[in-house]
Amino acid sequence: MRLPTIWSQGLTAYVHSRKFPEVSGDLCGAGPKVIRWLRRCVKKVYQNLLN
Repeated sequence: MRLPTIWSQGLTAYVHSRKFPEVSGDLCGAGPKVIRWLRRCVKKVYQNLLN
């Protein structure tokens, strides 16, 4: 199961964005890319859960 890894990566990114506003600014600028990446992660998680 890769779910814990994905969640921990998400949490790490969230914590960094809270600690470092300039990083969250970059994330806002890359919004569409982040959304596409999140969708890909969700698809992978669902596939792993179904297998």
